[in-house]
Amino acid sequence: MSRLGLTRVRPHLADARTAGARWPGQFSRVLLDAPCTGLGTIRRRPEIKWRRLPEDLPRAAMLQQELLEGVAGALAEGGLLVYSTCSLEPEETDAVIATFLALHPEFRADTSWQGLPPMSGLVDGDGHLRAWPHRHGTDGFFVACLRRTR
Repeated sequence: MSRLGLTRVRPHLADARTAGARWPGQFSRVLLDAPCTGLGTIRRRPEIKWRRLPEDLPRAAMLQQELLEGVAGALAEGGLLVYSTCSLEPEETDAVIATFLALHPEFRADTSWQGLPPMSGLVDGDGHLRAWPHRHGTDGFFVACLRRTR
């Protein structure tokens, strides 16, 4: 924060699952860089495929859903929630977002950023960013932007 000259960032150490109860509607922006299986990093860390088990995916998805539920209440109306993972697995990306949006009609996918020049080729038809190792020469990443409408 010092290096970037950020003065409005206030870090808090807490379980994100309780954020909505602790800070109801207080934030205009929330970044949830969710813990995940890390399967998008196989290009750089090939050993990860030997450390993951089939049950890791549903376990990670459940935690990701709980974290999204927890931080959603901390977001003010009109606020932006950014969900990211270093996994491209549908269970940790599309399924988590689809479930969240189905349970929270006060949120919608925000795609206003997809037209920015650096995003060219990274944004899919749903407005989510996906960095593919074989296409972009990076680790695999998924980013969804969700806007609280009420």
